[in-house]
Amino acid sequence: MTNNNFLLAVILQLIITLIIFIKKLVLSQKYHLTRYLKDKLDENKSRKLKKAQDQEIYKQESLEKIERKVGKETYKEQVKNKKVKIKEKNKKINHIDRKGKPKGSKGGGRRNPSYYDRYETLEYKKCPDCNQAFQGKRPRDTYFRFLTDLIYEKRGKRLIVTKYEIRGHYCEKCKKIKYPKIDAPPKARMGWGLITWVIIKRVCRKMSFDWIISDLVDLCSEKISKTTFIMWIRKTAKPLCRIYKHLWKVAKKSNYIHIDETGLPINGENWWLWVLVTKNVAIYHVHSSRGHEAIEQELDGFTGIIIADFWSAYNKLDYEQQKCLIHLIRELEKIIYDKLRKKKGLQQKLQDKFQAEKNEEETQSSTTIKRKRGRPRKLIPELSPEETSLLKKDISLLDQTIWNCLLILFFFKNLIHQYNEAKKNQDNPNNSSNIQLLSFEDIKNSLDSLIKTIKKSGVKDGDLNRIIKRLHKFENSLFTFLKYKDVPPHNNPVEQKIRPFVLQRKISGKFGSEGGIDAYAIHLSIFETSKMNKIEYNELLNLVFHEKWEEVLNRLPN
Repeated sequence: MTNNNFLLAVILQLIITLIIFIKKLVLSQKYHLTRYLKDKLDENKSRKLKKAQDQEIYKQESLEKIERKVGKETYKEQVKNKKVKIKEKNKKINHIDRKGKPKGSKGGGRRNPSYYDRYETLEYKKCPDCNQAFQGKRPRDTYFRFLTDLIYEKRGKRLIVTKYEIRGHYCEKCKKIKYPKIDAPPKARMGWGLITWVIIKRVCRKMSFDWIISDLVDLCSEKISKTTFIMWIRKTAKPLCRIYKHLWKVAKKSNYIHIDETGLPINGENWWLWVLVTKNVAIYHVHSSRGHEAIEQELDGFTGIIIADFWSAYNKLDYEQQKCLIHLIRELEKIIYDKLRKKKGLQQKLQDKFQAEKNEEETQSSTTIKRKRGRPRKLIPELSPEETSLLKKDISLLDQTIWNCLLILFFFKNLIHQYNEAKKNQDNPNNSSNIQLLSFEDIKNSLDSLIKTIKKSGVKDGDLNRIIKRLHKFENSLFTFLKYKDVPPHNNPVEQKIRPFVLQRKISGKFGSEGGIDAYAIHLSIFETSKMNKIEYNELLNLVFHEKWEEVLNRLPN
């Protein structure tokens, strides 16, 4: 009996111990689970808080960037005044569209080539700074670098991959490891030859990036992205800024400057490209405005004459000016052409009326009319006598306007002809023509007398009246070229320099960023200047990339 009781007591004790153990296990699991969930919630909260902070910082940076771009007024005031358009979605400001991969994504890069054509080992035999010899010493560090470059051979262009083994020796005096340098851009995998080839294709040949990529693939089966080309143009423009500033200094020393502007689409916005040309310098300047403030500050220190068209922005520049007479001649020709077309239309109406009357008389006189081949001409409705007299008055008024425009046109064309002949006579003393230009006052008086005779006949046309007002307004700026021998009466040189950019604009359509077009303008300025001075642009770039500044500045005009 006692043994049974003892067994029961042991079993009960075991059951109680097991229950306590299970209870403790459950409690501990519950504790760990709650702790894990709490940590997870805290982590989510901290992640959300950090994300909100990053968004707030990014929003603030975007607003500051836009404020800097728009001007002195704050961005919110600009939005209220409707000077800035902003996209709204769920009443929140959208982030500015960023180009490239999303933030935080895995980076990409160009892999090393699987083959190479050449293998070179580079190391210093002595320190380039203190001339301490490295002979008999082992290199402290060694690394490899691949360089792909375009070289010119007798057979043509060829792409070559070179593997460099660069050995660095430790200099005890300088306390530094000295690595030899490669004749290539720093940290770049492409050489100067390939970079120069791309720049010449883009700037000199006016090719699109897609064409350059396809040409490179055809040439050497190597594909490089458009972004890389843009990066090369932007990075190579930095050392060229020194030459660009030098061109501005040379332009300010000249006796006259031709100026014109053209539209420049950048990311959906309309900017302006200002072009300035002298005898031996061409400068392209990018600005967001078409007003006088775009070049007023850049021309600070210039004391010569500005040759430009009749755009109102040039009137606010405090310089003596020569207005382009070719622009005036073209406008007169356009007015004459439009008036002749209008006169032709009115004359056709009268002719149709007379034809209708003639056909009616023929029908009344004879019963059988010989029908002409083809579809009969559609005639206008019958005109009343008053409408006919008005048509005749309009035709006579158009005749008078055309005649007056022709008088002004022949006056300026004759003046241009005399100028060209006098210039030929000046350049070639053996020329038999003895044409000499009249003085400033004589030409001005003859123009005044011509305008008086036109006004006596009556100026009823709006276009002719506008031309006469322009001649009165700019009477002191039309004949400045008669005072100075070197100053031409037209703006043709700058018109010719705008054409290369207009061609590039037609091919490209638009430009991606302000920085990209600034770099392109620097390259185009130096290319057109080197072309005017008969300098090879690729040779000039080679000198700039190797920092031979004295030779570069000696070749350029001073």
